[in-house]
Amino acid sequence: MLHLAPFSMTWDGDWTLFCRMAEGYIRDTGLLVSPLDAPDLRTRLVQAPDTLLLRKLMQGRECVGFLCCRITGKSAELLALRIHPEKRRQGLGHDAVRSLESEMRLRGVEQLALSPVGNSQPFWGKTGFAAQDEKYVRNVPRYTGSAPCQLLVYTRQPLHEDIYAPKLAHSVHFALIENGVCTALNHNSGIVYAYAAPGPDNVLHPHSLQDPWLTHRENGSWLLLANRTEADSSEDADENGCLLRFASDDLLFFDELVTLPYDDEEAQELLESCPHLPLPDLTGLDLPEGCIPSCVVDITEEEAKRLRTRFTTPVNVSNTVPEEIVCAAPADLDAVRAIAAYSDGSMVLKRVDWDTRSVDWTKPGRYPLRGRIHQDRYEFPMAWSKADPAVCRWEGKYYFISTNDLDGNHTLFIREADSIPGLVTAQQTCILNTSMYPHLGSLLWAPEMHILGDRLFIFHAGTPGPFGQEQSHVMALKPGGSPTCADDWEMPRRVVKKDGSMLFDKGITLDMTVFWSAQRLYAVWSQRQFDPVDTGAWLYIAEIDPEKPWQLLSDPMVLAIPSYGWENNHTFVVEGPFALHHGGRILLTYSGALVDSTYAVGLLSIEEGADPLHISNWRKENFPLLTSRSVPGEYGPGHNAYVTDDDGLVWNTYHARPGIRTEDGRQGFGPRSSGIRRVHFAADGFPHLDMTEEMDLDPKLAQVTATLVVE
Repeated sequence: MLHLAPFSMTWDGDWTLFCRMAEGYIRDTGLLVSPLDAPDLRTRLVQAPDTLLLRKLMQGRECVGFLCCRITGKSAELLALRIHPEKRRQGLGHDAVRSLESEMRLRGVEQLALSPVGNSQPFWGKTGFAAQDEKYVRNVPRYTGSAPCQLLVYTRQPLHEDIYAPKLAHSVHFALIENGVCTALNHNSGIVYAYAAPGPDNVLHPHSLQDPWLTHRENGSWLLLANRTEADSSEDADENGCLLRFASDDLLFFDELVTLPYDDEEAQELLESCPHLPLPDLTGLDLPEGCIPSCVVDITEEEAKRLRTRFTTPVNVSNTVPEEIVCAAPADLDAVRAIAAYSDGSMVLKRVDWDTRSVDWTKPGRYPLRGRIHQDRYEFPMAWSKADPAVCRWEGKYYFISTNDLDGNHTLFIREADSIPGLVTAQQTCILNTSMYPHLGSLLWAPEMHILGDRLFIFHAGTPGPFGQEQSHVMALKPGGSPTCADDWEMPRRVVKKDGSMLFDKGITLDMTVFWSAQRLYAVWSQRQFDPVDTGAWLYIAEIDPEKPWQLLSDPMVLAIPSYGWENNHTFVVEGPFALHHGGRILLTYSGALVDSTYAVGLLSIEEGADPLHISNWRKENFPLLTSRSVPGEYGPGHNAYVTDDDGLVWNTYHARPGIRTEDGRQGFGPRSSGIRRVHFAADGFPHLDMTEEMDLDPKLAQVTATLVVE
């Protein structure tokens, strides 16, 4: 499947330079023909550069051609279309036209034309162009559905293992269809995955699914059915195949019901009562990349709104301040907050950086005032080769700590600053290394700082030997000590069970975090059994002693397993938990899959006050919140933590990779590196971890004005 991509250069009026760059670019990609031989292309560029569309034709990550098109109102004229001869023989010319139509639909273009094309006339005729007024013209088809709001249910074509592996592609995806426009939800990532239950020896048997179909039941709920397959999409190992069933009340959360063999009487009755209706004609609909349509169902506007709120990222739509601000001193003005509103109806209070150079605070009166909504900006990465980052505020200072990939995980460094932005350039100090204590002579991983009572602790993993001996540890800051001074930290203690025995002796424990609930302290960690078989990493929970946070007060219990395809892609791992309290709930995010470009963030949640040791009180979302498709240029995001700044804004620290492994193996993923981004809570209270700075604050709306009244 082809898609269009920007040409990576801009037209600045220098035709010679543009041609040289374009020809060099096309030559380097293996195209042997000129893309710039349309007779009037130079004239078009000179006369109307703002209406010209330059696009590369991409097949996966390979550039296979080039097109140039002029847009005028609701019409567009194709000026140049060149495709590599070998690719053209494969029929990609038709795909190129369809890709162009998709972009034209998004731009409101209704008719596409091209000048006489000589020997290529048969091709253009086959793609729907007809002669009209010495040109060839084709109307851009539109999709007309049976209802104002529809939901497209689909799976995806798998891509390269490091981009969109079969375990990810063979899941249920949703897209909203409104006014002829199809919008993929959750960044075109899966929303419902098949469940993998533990089998003999607690080994997980992963599954995928195909041919999902959704039906509305008489009681108002929804039933999602699908064919169960093996993880690689091969035929189910069960002799007769199996039917997957999921129930949902809101199209947001899907509860997997007992799987039924196809020869089961209940399965046959269910299939008869929920027939798989044929797909409608989707001509004119811009389907998501890799889409394999399965069914389209009508939904209400209320249901569509819920889906938009949950599975699309809100964007800033307005910023308002009081028209008149009465103050007696600068401190009064500093306390004024702007209301930032977002596309889903959510709002956030934000500080304003006011220009008060014309204000005389000694003279009462009225002063015109201009300001800009304050936004802390962070480039990714904020710290290279720093994984598992966490930020903590302690006694008026902020501290940054992480796994140090630069030296093979043999040291823990800490940074101190007066603000979170100050941590980016702050000096780092080593507070622990593998030569300080015999029982920590090898790997040091995943540190995070927690304040318990009036003391500061660092929870981290360490081992005297190989990876298979990694265990959770806790070290405390001495009373009156400085977090940046190694000598002010007590010796790390290994976490033990309530009877004092080793937390786990058949594998590893790491990534321990703690949270409060109903005035009790709970620990969650990742634990992986190697003996007698490798069962993968699971999340465990137990109550822990706040006075001695290296000792459990209850027996460990399994909290979550890597049951979904996005959690067990390339390896069976759930790890990196961290809790966030918001809106009467405890939100526990965690990471799953191999720490490569398919690493992702998921969510467990529980109502405040509910017993965390009753596992049924927890709700586990089926889909990942943050993936490589969430924010361009950030691959395999995960192992995140949260901190609240002086303005009450919540920030997410995480690591990701700045690159992705190429298929020829010439380029690697790039190092795990730290990033930071504001957490936005949608109108339904759900956390969004994918709001970029431009979405958070529209640059065109950043300036605000008011009248300042000095009393």
